[in-house]
Amino acid sequence: MKAQLTLLLALLAPLPALSIGYVYTGVGDDGRQHLELTSVTVDVQIDERIARTRTDQIFTNHAEWEVEGIYEFTLPEGAIITDLVLWIGDKRIQGEVLEKEEARRTYDDIVGRRIDPALIEQVTPNQFRLSIFPFPAKGSRRVEFEYMQLLESHSGRLDYSFPLAPETDQPLQMELFVLRAQVRSQHAFEATTSGLPRLTEIDRPDAHHANIFFGDEQIKPREDFTLTIRQTDDRPKPSVLSFAPQANDDLGYYALWLPPLPELTQGDPLPRSLTFVIDISSSMQQGKLQAVKGALAAAIDALDAADLFNIVVFTHRADSFAAAPVPADPNNKKAATAFINQQDALGVSNFEAGLGRAMQQAFPANRVNHVIFLTDGLPTLGELELESLSELIGEWSAGQARLFTIGVGRDVDQGFLTGLAEEHRGEAYFLAEEGDIEAALQDLFESFTFPILLLDELSFDQVEIHDVHPRGVETLAAGRELFQVGRYRGGGTFTLSLIGHVGEENVSVDFPLEFTQTDVSGSLIPRLWAYQKIQALEEQIARFGEQQELLDDILALGLEYRLVTRRTSLFAPDDGVEVNPQPRGDEVALNFGDVGDFSDTTAEADQEDDEEFFSTDINDARPTTHWLGRDFFLEDEVWIDLAYQPGMPKELYEGRTYQPAELAHFARLGQAMLVVVEERAYEIPANAQGSRPVLLQNAPNPFNASTAISFLIPFRLAGEATRLSIYNLAGQLVRVLQFETQQAGEHRLSWDGRDDYGREVASGVYIYRLDVGEWAVHRRMLLLR
Repeated sequence: MKAQLTLLLALLAPLPALSIGYVYTGVGDDGRQHLELTSVTVDVQIDERIARTRTDQIFTNHAEWEVEGIYEFTLPEGAIITDLVLWIGDKRIQGEVLEKEEARRTYDDIVGRRIDPALIEQVTPNQFRLSIFPFPAKGSRRVEFEYMQLLESHSGRLDYSFPLAPETDQPLQMELFVLRAQVRSQHAFEATTSGLPRLTEIDRPDAHHANIFFGDEQIKPREDFTLTIRQTDDRPKPSVLSFAPQANDDLGYYALWLPPLPELTQGDPLPRSLTFVIDISSSMQQGKLQAVKGALAAAIDALDAADLFNIVVFTHRADSFAAAPVPADPNNKKAATAFINQQDALGVSNFEAGLGRAMQQAFPANRVNHVIFLTDGLPTLGELELESLSELIGEWSAGQARLFTIGVGRDVDQGFLTGLAEEHRGEAYFLAEEGDIEAALQDLFESFTFPILLLDELSFDQVEIHDVHPRGVETLAAGRELFQVGRYRGGGTFTLSLIGHVGEENVSVDFPLEFTQTDVSGSLIPRLWAYQKIQALEEQIARFGEQQELLDDILALGLEYRLVTRRTSLFAPDDGVEVNPQPRGDEVALNFGDVGDFSDTTAEADQEDDEEFFSTDINDARPTTHWLGRDFFLEDEVWIDLAYQPGMPKELYEGRTYQPAELAHFARLGQAMLVVVEERAYEIPANAQGSRPVLLQNAPNPFNASTAISFLIPFRLAGEATRLSIYNLAGQLVRVLQFETQQAGEHRLSWDGRDDYGREVASGVYIYRLDVGEWAVHRRMLLLR
């Protein structure tokens, strides 16, 4: 049982985001060992804006023993896993979509019976884990999976990328690599490639088709493969794919892309007023503020002389470049750049202060007034509730300005920012910290300087339209396509009418369209519609919290349309495997209460072994430690909570909002752990939440004479420079409590309410900040004299 528990935790541990071609096992000196990627075949099919990628890979285990392989891969934003195939010898086993917990339980069950399964699970919205068992000693396994994605058009250009560049120090080498791509479009196009040697062949049967081929042996790719498609039509036209109803009373599916409207780029530019509201609290360090500065300076420089602009920066309080929007003349641009560059990241985040300063400006009349709000975290001061803050914004602005929100990184509340934008006629945008943040922000900022069409109506003539996504599309900027999926009844040839206005000028454009069965795959468009509907449900969960009805809807859509979601997984078992087996041993006791008699002696033996193992006196040679008020002992590289009892229900900790919040602190230690909360054991994989330090709330708080501050150093940051500092709300340094490297684990310091000179400081709110290596976290405390 000891070995089984350790192996399970090792195999479930999330890995870094990896390029194509790396499979790890739960063996080796560091708990990870690469398997060789013997061959890869990639087939790509691009129809209009939809790309479908299928990979066929063979991995080889050179070890003398049988192992399970874990392959984690990150797909492009918005990509959808659509298929899984496991090969057992020359037998092809098609994957099926199951409810996630059922799939994992079934997978673990048949691994224990040494039968061949494979399982794809969603780790994050675009990160997936592929588990394959077994890899025979000195043997190979073959697996296929498929995903589809939407390609965004930028001025008539589409970019498709397949990851090949190595993201680790170990170079990627394949004995055989073959890539085939077919491109079909209703529009004439040019096609170019990069990232692979000159052996790449491009065959053009006509202006609407392209076939790309690359094949080579002993290849060591150094960069990703990229396929660029440029439309060559003189005037861009709509693109539409549809899937006709399968029964008289059924609805069809469609996907529609309307090209950028020339009406938005012709004629005199619309007078604009732009106010940028930038979070400069301490969490904006680590290079984020520098990237924002560069992108914002470029956006200000690109403004027309007729534009007005302002900049608001905020921490616990707000400051602004000007009292109200000013003309974008050379002098103001130069002064604004100086204002931007002098900002430093420090302090807490007060959304109310920043938005209040921006929304209470005297907005000019006869202009489009946009407020662009950027943050990388949550509000920690001022109004913290979405509805109350939204009401304040409405009172301040009286509807004179549209609010657009930008969230940077993983720590933003997407539901909060989406709600603010939607309630004030704007949109929400979210950027990952990876990649070129400055370039992404610059593109986004520039999009706000374009004329905006306010969409009043999208009429489909005699065709009935139902369940359209994304919902609430009310604006269309110059250079941007309008994308929509939905259900329809009627079909045939008809006229689509787009009606809106730019400022005081009305705009009306008609597009001739035809809904026929043009989805040659028979499943792409229905799946794309289902995925968009799931994203709408996820947005509701992010904004209003998890509700069982929403979770059930996601489960039903995942099962019906064969999609991997937070509630479903793709599972490929061997023939004859029971997909929903009866639970064993302690699972029966958990689910049905009265256990009764068992004939499964193996399960009984495992439980007896479990009980014997955990009843052992811990005062032996096993290491012990105390973290966050809990005692743990180390067994086979897993720290086990002393409160754990055999038979307790177990659950994998994945950072979900419905899981106990206190587990996040344990996860940030970076160690494999088994932690008990309210009679349930949570399995925390190693490095579950990266390498962030943990700073706990001081106690007591408020305090008078002294208070204790506790923090945890993850194992990956052991030996890094560590500093614990106290600041007042003006951002002035009061006291440095710690300034030296620390070992991994829990640490505790006291502050007596005095500064570095031994003088008592006044009553009030103080900020204590922990810097460990490149990481920085902070909290507030209240001193009362």
